[in-house]
Amino acid sequence: MKQPQILIVDDDRRILDTLGEYLRGSGLSVVTAGSGSEALRLNNANIDLVLLDLVLPDTNGIELLQEFRSRFTDQVVIMISGAATLTDAIRAVKLGAADFLEKPVSPEKVEICIRNILKTAALEQKLNQEQQKSLARFTLVGESAKIEQVKTEIKAVSETDSVVLLLGESGTGKEIVANLIHLHSKRQLQPFIAINAAAVPGELIESEMFGHEKGAFTGAVQRRIGKFEQAGSGTLLLDEIAEMPPLLQAKLLRVLEEHTICRVGGSETVPVDFRLICATNRNLTEEIRKGSFRRDLFFRINVFSITLPSLREIPEDIGAIARHHLGLLSAQMGKPQPELPDEFIALLQRYHFPGNVRELRNILEHLLIITRTDQLPVEKLKKLLSPDLVLATGAQLPLKEAVAQFEREYIEATMNACGGNISKAAASLDLDRSYLYRKMKQLGLG
Repeated sequence: MKQPQILIVDDDRRILDTLGEYLRGSGLSVVTAGSGSEALRLNNANIDLVLLDLVLPDTNGIELLQEFRSRFTDQVVIMISGAATLTDAIRAVKLGAADFLEKPVSPEKVEICIRNILKTAALEQKLNQEQQKSLARFTLVGESAKIEQVKTEIKAVSETDSVVLLLGESGTGKEIVANLIHLHSKRQLQPFIAINAAAVPGELIESEMFGHEKGAFTGAVQRRIGKFEQAGSGTLLLDEIAEMPPLLQAKLLRVLEEHTICRVGGSETVPVDFRLICATNRNLTEEIRKGSFRRDLFFRINVFSITLPSLREIPEDIGAIARHHLGLLSAQMGKPQPELPDEFIALLQRYHFPGNVRELRNILEHLLIITRTDQLPVEKLKKLLSPDLVLATGAQLPLKEAVAQFEREYIEATMNACGGNISKAAASLDLDRSYLYRKMKQLGLG
């Protein structure tokens, strides 16, 4: 294991000799410098920590601190001085010094300080690396105006603890956005917990969210901690919130107002401090009108909403999104990343994508599995796309008109498949019947 390398900068030869000898005896690698110019010559990226005197014969320690911090951003600097003021100490810490020690200092105290600070710095570096890996995993790809707007909104709301409501069709990346908000927030080192209200059976969802006590119901052989408690001081993503039963909606509202929960079968209240992010692909205003979603809960969670665009709204980003996911899939499969011909991208841009990015990723994965060439084949792509959902080539349309044409053709195809039954078509499209009816009128279909 590599021993930490220390640079001691001081014009007092006795301090250099005493500290240097002690720290070397403690297993540290030590280099000494008696002036600022010598320190500038000896310092390099392999030095882990600098013990820097405030007063030097040829320069000021504060100026040297600034130089070192600009050149070696991961390097730790501890200032020492026998004639420092409180103002000096505050200024040094503001400029990046990890600590400020007053002379005389014992070698033992210096060693303890060095090891504690290096341990903390190593942990912070590791956490930063993990965060960068997570940020690389959860990437919002695209440069269109709609995507840039979403990025701006993520940055703004990440700096707060406000409840966030994510809106958009299935497969548009709501969970990715929730993760990005968490990773850019002050809660980034705390847990990120996700629960899909539509994926948990109705009889189990309360226990899943709130937890339960032993004996609360048949099969509850021991206490279980729910998602609300698991989130701790982190972030909780409540996906498909519109699927929550009305009784649980009322309980969630109480949690948000009182910041406490009560486990199923228990009487003790437990404080909670999670940040809530909700997501849905439904129109909550319509759900309120139908009586299936509480108006007061909607007002409580609709503090800051972000609407994610569908793929057909951002055709200019489809090429970049496809290449991004193809790169991830290729790495997972251990295969070289194939090229995407212009004709391939053009066909994707004309496709309706009812499943959005999730559908695009599935198509790419399928083609990557069966392809043995350095390009994904356009002909095989055509076989995977429904002809009814591909916009015909021809004159270029403005984006708004192209989207309307996509919707018109898609709804027509769905209505035909459902024998003209608008209720069945609405269920197939995951839309409210009245909303679909109005949409068809708007598109001139009824």
